[in-house]
Amino acid sequence: MAQDNNAVDQLYLNAESLAKDFSLFPRREPASVVKGLLTEQQIEKSLDDLRDMEVDAYIAATVAPTEESTRPGARAIVQSLDVPVFAEVDMGPLYAAELELSFNGSLRRVGLISQDRSY
Repeated sequence: MAQDNNAVDQLYLNAESLAKDFSLFPRREPASVVKGLLTEQQIEKSLDDLRDMEVDAYIAATVAPTEESTRPGARAIVQSLDVPVFAEVDMGPLYAAELELSFNGSLRRVGLISQDRSY
């Protein structure tokens, strides 16, 4: 019994067309899709500001905040989100977690790999 190749091809083309029309991230400026992202212009301005800094000011702006003793660790930040956590890896300074976050009413699982500085 021979298959009708035209029917299979048309089915594939229909599926491909439907898939192309669906996107979790519509084609827009990236900063407008994900809340909190900086625009390209904001990033360029920050880079220009960093390039113009003296060494001490550069260290104060970039290195010192990471060494702040009151800065919360990754584990504490995840706990403060108050979202479902499906998996965790906690090996000293390595902390990884799989979280479920809401994006515009749609739940998505997000993986986090981080360095927990409480060690």
